Amino acid sequence: MSGKGSVLSYQRGLRVRYEADILVAGGGPAGVAAAVAAARQNRSVCLIEAHSCLGGMGTAGMVVETQADSRTINIRKLQARLKAMGAFLPNFDPNS
Repeated sequence: MSGKGSVLSYQRGLRVRYEADILVAGGGPAGVAAAVAAARQNRSVCLIEAHSCLGGMGTAGMVVETQADSRTINIRKLQARLKAMGAFLPNFDPNS
């Protein structure tokens, strides 16, 4: 048993799967907006999300859109473009 002041060390090698200029952790509204903004600045972006959809609870809870204008991101179009570029989208169905 380790006591006060002892040090525990752990190391693990990880394989690099993607290389990007910017990593965005979280596909909620702010994460998606950050990833889109970075991509519009010609940066390569890796957007990761732990759950099965982008958009956070607004998407997962099927919240009706409250503010729509010309700047609104069409998530289905975004998903289709990401898939066409080779993104891993396990629950994406272009026909739904």
